[in-house]
This record gives sequence, structure tokens and C-alpha cells, in this order.
Amino acid sequence: MFRETIRFTLKRGLSAVAAMFSLISGMFWHISAEQQMDALEASVEAARKLTELSIQFNVWAAYTAVITGVCLACAMFFED
Repeated sequence: MFRETIRFTLKRGLSAVAAMFSLISGMFWHISAEQQMDALEASVEAARKLTELSIQFNVWAAYTAVITGVCLACAMFFED
């Protein structure tokens, strides 16, 4: 009984963390896309800075996507 409760709690917790990081990852990719679109109409220096920011947001989006995947894999481990 106690073991099943822990298993259920871990599965729910990991799923919630995965959902949160999935939303964060999507937000980072959205911001990155907006920066790339703004760079199309910006001066050369501003476009370079926007592109650098876009790259950084893509890196963070990738990190959060990895965390999402790890959490989901761990949650599946606790499936019955």
C-alpha cells in the first residue's frame, strides 16, 4: 500500500514537472521565433544581437525539452 502511494505520487509529480517544462520549452521557442522575425527588419547590428538572443533561447528550449523527456521516461518507469 505504502509503496503504491509513493509510486503514484512520483508518477504524478514527474508528469507535472514534465508538463511545466514542456510549456517553458514552447515559450522559449516562441520567443526565439519572434526574435528571428524582428531581425529580418532590423539594422545589421540589431539583427546580429537578436539572432544571438534567438540562439540562446533555442539552447534553453532544448535543455527544457531534455528535462521534459527525462521526467516522462521516469514517470513511465513508475507505471503499473
